[in-house]
Amino acid sequence: MAIFIWLFIGLFIAYLASVCYSHTMASRRSNDQTLSYTREDLLLYRSVDHNLPVDLTDFLRAKRVESKRRRKRDHRGGVRQRLRRRGCRPPLPAIILSNVRSPQQKIEELRIKAKACFEYREAGLLMLTETWLRPEMPSSLIERFLRIFVLFPGHKPVRAIKEEFHRIAEFLLGFPNVVGCIDGTHIPIIAPSENEADYVNRRSIHSINVQIICDAAHLITNVEAKWPGSVHDSRMYCESTLSNRLERGEIDGFLLGDRGYPCRPTLITPYPEPEPGPQCRFNVAHCRTRARVEMTIGLLKARFQCLRHLRVTPERACDIIVAYVVLHNIAIISGEQHPALQIQDPEEDPINPADFQDGRIVRDTICRNVFTD
Repeated sequence: MAIFIWLFIGLFIAYLASVCYSHTMASRRSNDQTLSYTREDLLLYRSVDHNLPVDLTDFLRAKRVESKRRRKRDHRGGVRQRLRRRGCRPPLPAIILSNVRSPQQKIEELRIKAKACFEYREAGLLMLTETWLRPEMPSSLIERFLRIFVLFPGHKPVRAIKEEFHRIAEFLLGFPNVVGCIDGTHIPIIAPSENEADYVNRRSIHSINVQIICDAAHLITNVEAKWPGSVHDSRMYCESTLSNRLERGEIDGFLLGDRGYPCRPTLITPYPEPEPGPQCRFNVAHCRTRARVEMTIGLLKARFQCLRHLRVTPERACDIIVAYVVLHNIAIISGEQHPALQIQDPEEDPINPADFQDGRIVRDTICRNVFTD
């Protein structure tokens, strides 16, 4: 009887040992990474030599890496190849994600797409990462994007730009031959360590004076962000490259500006003391049309609140302003919703430069031919 008892105890101990061992092995297997094999993996394993080891892990991992490299090599060919394969379908993907800290591979792609589809309506989102504004970001890369997205007189034909401006004041027969509206705006900055007095504007605030030209759709077509706050708007325009292009007749049309600019054949300003009748109608149509640039500057500052005060050096502030102008144009092109706009009443410039004689002749001709009953 004692023999059977000891035999039963031995079997029970062996059973407990086997259960404990099974539980330990199961827990170890649960801690390991689970591997799943697709149908393609199993077919791939079946098609190779059957002398391979039974463990599929290393084999399949190596095959996946090799297949990914082969697929990458086969699909390489650049944006022109991809656009050619798409045929007549929209050339833009749903999302374009570009880290502009290393944009060499994206510049040509964006340039081609800007020419192929100006409106960019087929794209859901064009995202530029914030590394664009880091101090180590070279200015040359920002200038490349500037040449793509900020063009004068614009991406559209000149005739279409003039028609859009003409429709603004159509109730007064419209303002003819306008290719852009110009104005200056001050971006406050901290007091620089060098040449501090040059950056103090007429409000006794340190700032960068920025020249903005826009079209009727609030797209900024030209930006000059390099002048200290003490420089007057008229000097910025006179020394700009765009002024020389207009004077040489490269662009058919003229700009609209306020009384802070002298009246020129290429830059029309309102009458300082209009007489009742055609001159008053001229000034009203001029004011309604030129208001687009004030709205554009308000949209730019409302979309990027940091432009109300930049705590950087003047050189870095100029790069940031240009970068935000490019981002503003991208937002307009992609159809982003306008932010809440609060336009402040423009402050009269105490300095009114004298008008040019030929500028007054052009202004009187427009007033007589368009706004006379």
